[in-house]
Amino acid sequence: MPLLLLLVFGIIEYGLLYKDTSTVSAAAASGARTASTQARTSGYEVNAAAAVSGALSASGATPQQLIIYRVERNGSNQPVNWSNTQITGCTACYKFTWDTTNKRWNTPTGSWLWSAQQACGSTLLTDYVGVWVQARHGMITGMFGSARTITEKTVMRLEPVRQPCS
Repeated sequence: MPLLLLLVFGIIEYGLLYKDTSTVSAAAASGARTASTQARTSGYEVNAAAAVSGALSASGATPQQLIIYRVERNGSNQPVNWSNTQITGCTACYKFTWDTTNKRWNTPTGSWLWSAQQACGSTLLTDYVGVWVQARHGMITGMFGSARTITEKTVMRLEPVRQPCS
């Protein structure tokens, strides 16, 4: 009986963890999709953050960090000057932290101004946007640890704009 209970609780715990991991992944994709379709639009980062928090609302995981960044053109799919998850020295990114009291993203640090985005002309020169999401999944029983940190990212090319860029 104890072995059966351990197996059942393990299935439940890791099933919920899998669900939250899938939701965090979908949230990163939703934020990247929003940011990529709003290329060269003022406030794109706030709209992307709202898309992420909206997608995470279906999750049992607690948001922790959100980073919206210009992807390095070297094929690494990392932010410019990415050194770790703290984005020390990132030259083109927004970093949001979650306010657990008010249940919203705090004002971001960093910058990747909409006017600096390359989304005009050839798609070969178009920037890519990345959205990195970190959330915390609390385990129910505590038999398999108290919590797990989930991190997911999605990278998409900015949609080309027709307006003249200057």
